[in-house]
Amino acid sequence: GGGGGGGGGGGGGGGGVRERTMRMAVLDQVRCVVSAMRQNVRFSTAASHLHCPPLLRGFNLLRAAVRDHPDMRQMNATTYLTPFLNVIHSESTSGPITGAALSAIHTFLTSRFIHEGSPGASFAIMSIGDTVNHCRFEATDAESDEVVLMRIVKVLLECVRCPAGSLLSDELLFDMLQTCFRMSLQARLSQLLRRTAEDALLDMITHLFAVRGLALCQAVAAEPAEEAAAAAAERER
Repeated sequence: GGGGGGGGGGGGGGGGVRERTMRMAVLDQVRCVVSAMRQNVRFSTAASHLHCPPLLRGFNLLRAAVRDHPDMRQMNATTYLTPFLNVIHSESTSGPITGAALSAIHTFLTSRFIHEGSPGASFAIMSIGDTVNHCRFEATDAESDEVVLMRIVKVLLECVRCPAGSLLSDELLFDMLQTCFRMSLQARLSQLLRRTAEDALLDMITHLFAVRGLALCQAVAAEPAEEAAAAAAERER
């Protein structure tokens, strides 16, 4: 933590670009989702702030919070994720709205805004994985619905691969893998979507084996050394 702070002070220009990039990206994604919501009759008539639906109000509050925050990198990740996750969690939102929110989450993950050192990273990445894994939305037509399902797969994959992916619990990881596995077997889905889900599943397993498998091997290899050290200490007594 201390080293990172020193680096930020020495390279203020690069850090400033990063902070501005993050701020503008969040505001841009707010605009995209709100625009999709305004095209839906349920939200288009909510012009006054007093009668604003909760989902829309969340984005209004987030927009103000982002503009007022001195450094986006220090904002708790849950603060800017919550409005998007609320949309994904809501069963009353249409596919295009849910898809826009999923696209926003994917952007945040691929932009590496969330990592192990981010404020609230553990709760944030767990919330993303759980919410997206249980995503519900109003069905429209098969083609549009598959676009949303495709984005679900991509977000789940990026959850595992991103720097904060190591904070995901084993139980949630299993659920995420199952979601992709089940999707790859559903005959009613297009071959493209089923293949995408299958590829994502393989990518997840490969990544998990490389990262967590190595950690497990290191832990197992360390056990004999620890036992030998304990035995030597015992003999010295």
